[in-house]
Amino acid sequence: MYRFPLRIIVLIGLTLSLSSLSSTRAGDSSAQVLGFDQGDWKGIELSSEQVKTGGKSGLWKDHLVNKSVGSGDIPHDWSDAEELSLWIYNAGQKPVPLMIVLVSRTAPQGFSYFGYRMTVERRGWNEVRVPLSYFQPSGNPAGWPKIDSVMFAADGWGMKPSPDAVLYLDGLVLHKAVSKTLSESEQKELDQIKRHFAEYQQAQWMGGGEMERQRERVPGWMATLNAEGAWPDIDYSGKTGGFWQPLTHLARLKAMALAYTTPGSSLKGDAALAAAVHKALGNWLRNDYWSSAWWYREIGVPADLSKIMLLIDADLTREERSAGIRIVGRAVMDSPPHWGRGVLTGQNRVWVAANALAKGLLASDLALVRRARDVVFEEVVIASQPGGTKPVFKTSGRPGDIDVSTQEGVQPDFSFYQHGPLLQLGNYGMGFAQDTVQWITVLRGTSLAASPEKMAVVSGYLLDGLATVVWKGRVDISSCGRQIGPQSPAGKGGEVLLLLDTAKTMDPEHASQYQAAIERDRPDATAIPAQNKYFWRSDYMVHRRPEYYTSTRMNSARVLATEVVNTENLSGGYLGDGATFLYLTGREYEDIFPVWDWARLPGVTAPVTTDKARLKPRNWKVTNDCDFVGGVSDGGYGAAVLTLNRDGLAAKKSWFYFDDEIVNLGAGISSDREPVVSSVNQCLATGEVMVAAGDANPGNADGGVREYTDLKWAWHDGVGYVFPSPQRLSLGVQEQTGAWNLVNGRAKPDPVKAPVFSAWINHGDKPRNATYEYVLLPGASREQTAAAAASPKVQILQNTRELQAVRHAGLKRVEAVFHQPGALSFGEGRSIAVDRPCVLMLEELSGRLTIADPTQLLKEITVTLDGKETKLMLPAGAMAGSTLTVVLPQA
Repeated sequence: MYRFPLRIIVLIGLTLSLSSLSSTRAGDSSAQVLGFDQGDWKGIELSSEQVKTGGKSGLWKDHLVNKSVGSGDIPHDWSDAEELSLWIYNAGQKPVPLMIVLVSRTAPQGFSYFGYRMTVERRGWNEVRVPLSYFQPSGNPAGWPKIDSVMFAADGWGMKPSPDAVLYLDGLVLHKAVSKTLSESEQKELDQIKRHFAEYQQAQWMGGGEMERQRERVPGWMATLNAEGAWPDIDYSGKTGGFWQPLTHLARLKAMALAYTTPGSSLKGDAALAAAVHKALGNWLRNDYWSSAWWYREIGVPADLSKIMLLIDADLTREERSAGIRIVGRAVMDSPPHWGRGVLTGQNRVWVAANALAKGLLASDLALVRRARDVVFEEVVIASQPGGTKPVFKTSGRPGDIDVSTQEGVQPDFSFYQHGPLLQLGNYGMGFAQDTVQWITVLRGTSLAASPEKMAVVSGYLLDGLATVVWKGRVDISSCGRQIGPQSPAGKGGEVLLLLDTAKTMDPEHASQYQAAIERDRPDATAIPAQNKYFWRSDYMVHRRPEYYTSTRMNSARVLATEVVNTENLSGGYLGDGATFLYLTGREYEDIFPVWDWARLPGVTAPVTTDKARLKPRNWKVTNDCDFVGGVSDGGYGAAVLTLNRDGLAAKKSWFYFDDEIVNLGAGISSDREPVVSSVNQCLATGEVMVAAGDANPGNADGGVREYTDLKWAWHDGVGYVFPSPQRLSLGVQEQTGAWNLVNGRAKPDPVKAPVFSAWINHGDKPRNATYEYVLLPGASREQTAAAAASPKVQILQNTRELQAVRHAGLKRVEAVFHQPGALSFGEGRSIAVDRPCVLMLEELSGRLTIADPTQLLKEITVTLDGKETKLMLPAGAMAGSTLTVVLPQA
């Protein structure tokens, strides 16, 4: 459902009529006709049988003999050209792959060129329009001022000519860039935006701490830059995705440009640094390093290169500006799929539009700036998602506004989707926040400024989305997406804190709220308010208290679990299966990823396996075929449920979140294939492990991991673990070994070792209706853990496939998951019943009920409290699955 097409290159279905398009081009002074009915074209014969423009087309047949079509009788200086277009008539029944080759020799006997692979998909006329920036350099071409010939090839480059292919080529046109003279006011506004952009980059460099770290390295980078403007320690030949080494060149160059331009930098205006900047920039512009991953070509490289060029905008030579604009110009808004890239959606589209905006600034193209601004500030739905509705919370009809959507992008609960209904808060969602905050700030005070309503959407996403998932300066692992690497939670946490600080300039009216979020999320935070938030669009629960943070990440028939792209997250296939991370210091899982047992992630019920194929995520596919997955939250407390139906494994898993306790229940755990375990925790080992088993006195756990059948409680690193009923439980500390390349295929295979504390419940081989029960006590001492085990405040009322429920005696709260209609008695003759499956919480004294429908399909539900019946209408549309709060009548 979410696979992207790889070969759909040809543009079909233009908004202009074909006749008007042809006549428009005929009178276009920026267009230069290259053929095919003129010039010396080899491999074709002129034909009047199929003609789109002019008098004749070029008939290309017998591809086994005429494997290519070419001509050197063309204009040779393409330095000011932007696009190549032509019409191709496919007279056959099958798609025809082609390679367009622009030969640009550096030596008479060599073969260097710019190439573009495409496919003529359908029978009949197809229009092809290719920005020259899409052509891939090969063999060190001489450059765009020297194009020797044009060739269309049906053989080579992984293609085989078809004996049945018959094509008519017509209307080959080279389109040049058209510059428009700006008025005085337009030029003034453009200069203002450029100045704001440079100031924004400089402020980010200083505010994020990079200035202090990087400026000390700048002299070393200047010293090691060779005569060609390259660094010897960078492998420029690499083309693979993941970590692409040549991007390090741009990272260093950007730091050098910032050191040269930032007020207060000791190297501001330094002549030697300026020379080094232009030398390194020249190297990139000459070589135009090319990655096999489209993201680098259209997003990563244009983004970094445009920042560098706008920082030194006044010092750019004409040649530097022209060459840089062409590379930045690879970011073409709403371009068709090509070179392995699918349709642009969500944050990918925002990234590309932001780069197009930067190109407009470099080229003094205010029309492009305006158009790109509109795309950046849109929340456009491109690919409809399951369960999606039309956008809600649409705050204005103004073009270019950012809207909260129910498809890719910002969700009504302020989570974020990308690559379908997949939680991407700290990955693509981080990029969304960075781009929108940047451009709202840069465009303030201009005619292109964002509307206040749209600023409110970005503000909501920052405060109620991103800021919610940061603890002690680190982003929750479940919000990192596939980007799980060394120090990635801490790095992303720093980015969120910087965004919140920057937002005070973007949105000064809410500066106090941004500052409060910073105080709550910073590494040394102390005054942390209690909060519970359930992201119903993303099956994700977050629970915060002054002493701890915990979250549970789930997936369903509506929401995807996780992904692997560019070999990132190779082992994370179970990250969406109830992973429950618990943080006090924030360092509990710091860089544990290489040594993790990825089938025993905290909170997850999964088979016992080390099979790499099973641990690898299944991209864009539903892995948990069940829709009874959801949660309820009143802002302070919460409950969540995951009904698991995956690969022959079934389970009913529930979580109940209080102040000092998190109750974990599992029922109906069955598998017809293999042994199954439920992981309690798997974190870095810190200090001693205390256990109390059977009638023995509490004591230190023996070295290693051992199995218990009568463990009452355990304690490790500030967390108590209480086990209310006998269970087969493995617990202890052991050294675990792994490697980073098990997490990211581009990483080193060097062995990594770390001591790990683990606890998991063994359900045995092919279990039938197994259960588990345990209570987490974050921040508890050993003595408090022992007391909680001896005299629990939370009573487990029921843990079956039909009903999972608990009652907190101190808070006088009942929390329950009804997997089917039923009734629950909770003491003193009181009861609550429902006529539909649901998850609910009840405050016993006030009768305040919070309730939600995990399936997101129900319209209404009837609740009966102590014999009094109340019919409730549940949230619908994009709000389906969110919490409804009412006060029920009591006797």
